[in-house]
Amino acid sequence: MRVLFIGQSGSFSTYPLRKIAAEHEIAGIVESVPQKYTPMKAKLLKFLTRGTAKQALISMSRQMSVPYFLLQRGKNNNLPSFVQGLKPDIICVVSMSQLLPKEVFSIPKYGTINFHPALLPKYRGPKPIFWQYYFMEPESGATIHYIDEGEDTGDIIKQKSIPIFLGMKSGELVNEITIIGAALMAEALDEISKGTVQSVPQKHLPCPFRARREKKGEELIDWNWPIERIWHFLRGTAYQDKVFKYKLPGLFWLTTEFKKGETDGTAGNFRWSWHGCYLTHREGKLFVTPKWSLKDFARALYHLALKITG
Repeated sequence: MRVLFIGQSGSFSTYPLRKIAAEHEIAGIVESVPQKYTPMKAKLLKFLTRGTAKQALISMSRQMSVPYFLLQRGKNNNLPSFVQGLKPDIICVVSMSQLLPKEVFSIPKYGTINFHPALLPKYRGPKPIFWQYYFMEPESGATIHYIDEGEDTGDIIKQKSIPIFLGMKSGELVNEITIIGAALMAEALDEISKGTVQSVPQKHLPCPFRARREKKGEELIDWNWPIERIWHFLRGTAYQDKVFKYKLPGLFWLTTEFKKGETDGTAGNFRWSWHGCYLTHREGKLFVTPKWSLKDFARALYHLALKITG
């Protein structure tokens, strides 16, 4: 089939794209950029993160010699004509910063399908993995579903679950979900092309919690939680960056382990000791270790430059 691919730069999108390209014709690539995207920010980020070009969708479009379209919120009224001009049989979506309008997702003969990193109808929305860690879900997974006018409410085609182990790092979870989701999307395309696909309606099913974006200044950790829950949440998300408010560019704190027993000070305070750095908790200590990352350093410079340039 002729597939129009929509995603964002990064392995979460590029891995499924390569999987699809191995079995189907890629008609074109649409890159959905972050909501606050500007050309100046894009150039700055490209300069600071050079060396990651292999995960960039524009680079892959050049490698595949297919048309490329940059999708920006409120600035792409010609997207429908771009899609119509490519005459795709189907659209595959893997990560978008906005909802795809009906005038676009209804163009292809076989419609549009999406890869969502959660077990729908649970955690519909833009940040499912973050909230799965927050609520200590015992499992996550991947869902392939048709896109309709709702937010992740289209009929489910494929779904597979994987366990979230206590303290599992988010990178490990995302990697597993990406691999599973790419395989499921390839299976879905195969069944759709053969006319054997079967889907299950889920629009009528309730979503217990919408996986919304965090609110600015929102305090999410309750230090009365059990120490295991706080440890798991910090291990699996970047929320720990908000716990350690003062740090050098490129420096981040890796939550390593927790120990129950003797503690000191008010819960949530940072302490130094001969045995290492830790956060205080009424049940014990959450140990952390400082790490330096070139990627984080570039990101810190990027955000600093954004503040300076406005």
